[in-house]
Amino acid sequence: MADNSDAKASNKDKDLEATAPPAAGAASRYQQTIDKVRARSDVTGKTLGALGTTAATAVGLAKLGDLFPIQHKWQHYAWLLIALAGFAVAAAAVLYVAVRLSSVARPVFMRTDLQDMKDTGDLDDGELKAVKSVFKRWANADGAESLAAYEARAARLRRIATWTSDETECKRRKTLADEIESNIRSAFGIAALRVVRQRTTDALTGKRVRGAYVAFVLGIIGFALGSDYLVSQRSDSVAIAKSCGEARKAGATGPELPEVCTDPDEPKKELPQDPSAEQQRLELVRNLLKTLRDCETAAAEGPLAPDVCRPIRLAVQSGLE
Repeated sequence: MADNSDAKASNKDKDLEATAPPAAGAASRYQQTIDKVRARSDVTGKTLGALGTTAATAVGLAKLGDLFPIQHKWQHYAWLLIALAGFAVAAAAVLYVAVRLSSVARPVFMRTDLQDMKDTGDLDDGELKAVKSVFKRWANADGAESLAAYEARAARLRRIATWTSDETECKRRKTLADEIESNIRSAFGIAALRVVRQRTTDALTGKRVRGAYVAFVLGIIGFALGSDYLVSQRSDSVAIAKSCGEARKAGATGPELPEVCTDPDEPKKELPQDPSAEQQRLELVRNLLKTLRDCETAAAEGPLAPDVCRPIRLAVQSGLE
């Protein structure tokens, strides 16, 4: 019975040998590709961090301390809150993307037990689906239902190889087992590469990451608006004070200065106002009356015609009407 069993196993193994896919023998090549993907994601993370720093400095601030001091007005406190909130949101967005990119560098421990990889948190549902498709394709290529069954076949071949006394048969079974294990390692390499690429894609273009990009842009805009308002208000106040000082130094007095340059405690001096039309008319009549008196006095004392002062008298009468 043992000989019949060995013969059947031998025939099955020969069939397996004929249908087995060629071993990839490229586990190291897959690992090199994974390392390159991780290196690119690391460079991308550093680039995003540099862009975040550049964006923060581009709005005109080298440090948050440039926002202070501020004037004790509610508008200034509101803009300060907007600037700080914007900076916090932008920093949180950059940190979130950096954390997502760091997940790409997380080791991927492949094994044939898919459920175990899920239970231990090594893979999420999306990554598990990608790995499962790779495992199934490699296992089905050799007629196995799953990669775990494929691995068990290799173990059975090695176990039978230790039991057989035929050196040639032992070597053949070990060769088949080596080929299966090589295929399994290749499947592990391809699956791990898919997981790393999927993590990289999710870390750069996932829904949450796109939300982080939007939050970063909005945060930078809020930070720019708030800081620009506070810094410009402070610089404008300094410029106005300097201009007021120069105006005072040139001899300008309170009424001649704009309201921003006046001291609230300084008494205001009223500037002379232009006379109204009625005042101008009365002043003209007053001057005409004086001229009329001088004319009549001169006419009474000298040889002047009696009606020499008549035009002035008519002008006075016209002004009084």
